[in-house]
Amino acid sequence: MDIQSSINEFLSFVQSNPQVTPELGELIEHLDLLSVCSHVSDIEFDENEYPEPPEKNYSETRKDLERKFPKLGFYYSVDSDVSSEESAEVTIGDAIDDLADIVGDLTEVQWYFENTSRNNALWHFQLGYTSHWGLHLKELQLFLHRQW
Repeated sequence: MDIQSSINEFLSFVQSNPQVTPELGELIEHLDLLSVCSHVSDIEFDENEYPEPPEKNYSETRKDLERKFPKLGFYYSVDSDVSSEESAEVTIGDAIDDLADIVGDLTEVQWYFENTSRNNALWHFQLGYTSHWGLHLKELQLFLHRQW
């Protein structure tokens, strides 16, 4: 499994012509593949110093995704820090925000692949998955599966 290719294919898919709205099943497939990729990466930490990637433009990314996926919206979820049934709280998620965060983080990883070392890019991929975009991905997958 080639993580870099999977990222490139996902980004190409979500960033292609915003007038063409794809089937949800296609988006689900890409997200599933990214999730699998997060479990097969063999990483050796790269101690070299590298420049930081360019700043992300969240609002532009979000607008593009809203045009591309007009059926995606808000959904209900449960607070992930539930210690008991009594403390469970219903929260509201935003599928476009989830997707925009995933796109933003993976755009950075793509930049690392192109401008630093493979190990550095894989490290950022894994770190981002465990600390940020992985939760967005899992919540989005559940929402999409229910819509499908």
